[in-house]
Amino acid sequence: MMPTTPPHPLRLSRGRAVGHVCGFWIGYLVILWAFGIAKGWLPPRFGPLAWGGASAVGLLGLTVWLLRREGRTVDAVGLPWSVGSIGRFAAGLVLGTAVYAIVLLVISLLAGPLAMTRAPAPAATAILTAVAATLALATMEEIGFRAYPLWTLARSFGIWWGQLLVAAAFALVHVLYGWSMSAVVLGVFPSALLFGAVAVATRGIAAPTGVHVALNLCQWLMGEKGGPAVWHIGVRGASEPVAAALAPWIGCVVLTLSAIGVTLWWGWRGKRTRRAPL
Repeated sequence: MMPTTPPHPLRLSRGRAVGHVCGFWIGYLVILWAFGIAKGWLPPRFGPLAWGGASAVGLLGLTVWLLRREGRTVDAVGLPWSVGSIGRFAAGLVLGTAVYAIVLLVISLLAGPLAMTRAPAPAATAILTAVAATLALATMEEIGFRAYPLWTLARSFGIWWGQLLVAAAFALVHVLYGWSMSAVVLGVFPSALLFGAVAVATRGIAAPTGVHVALNLCQWLMGEKGGPAVWHIGVRGASEPVAAALAPWIGCVVLTLSAIGVTLWWGWRGKRTRRAPL
C-alpha cells in the first residue's frame, strides 16, 4: 500500500537492523504457531482463512509496536492504506496472472500443446472460501516479509542485499513448513524476488499482495494446490514427463526474469522522476 509520504529517514546500523528484523521474524513464527493451534478448533475448510487473517492482524500489531519503539511510522514500511491501494492490488493481480500465463505458454512451446479439461465444478462456498483464504495467507506473508523486514534491511544494506536477505528468509520459512528443497529453490525463492521487486517499485505491499494472490489462485484453479479445482491441465501426447520435468525450471526462469524486469523498470522510473528510491 502506497505510503502517503516518503519513507522515514531514520537509518539503523546494520547490526541493529539485522537484530530487529530477526526479532520480528521470531515473533512471526510465534504468531503463526499460536494461531495455528487455534486453527485446529475450526472446520478444515475455514482453518486457513482464520489462520491467515488472524496472523495478519497479529503481524500488523507487531509491526506497529516495533515501529513505535524505533520512532518510525507505518509510512516507513509501505503499510498505509490509500484509495490508490486498490488499483495497485488490481495491477498486481494482472501481473501475477500474466506471469503464470507466460509460464504455461513457454511450457507449451517447449514440451507440447497443453490441454485443459474442466473439473467438476466446486461448490460456490468452496470457491469463495479458497479465494478469501488465499488473500488472507498472501497478506499474512507480505506483512511478514515485504513490509517491516524488507524496508528495514534495504535502508541499512541497500535494495539488492535487502531483497536477497528477505527472499532467503522467505525460502527458509517454507523449508520449515515442510516444502521440498526443489520447490523452495525453483519456486519460492524466485517468487520472493518478484514480490520484493514489486514492493520496492510501488513502495508498498498492495501490489505484491496482488501478484502473490494471483499466482496462488492460478495454481489452485489448475489443480496444482490439491483439493477442488476448476480445470485440470496436462500435455497432449507422450510428452507429459518432459513437461513435468521442465515446468519447475521454466517457472523459475520466468519468475526471475519478471523480477529483473520490474527492478529495471523501477530503476528507469526512478531516473525519470529523479527521486531517490528509498
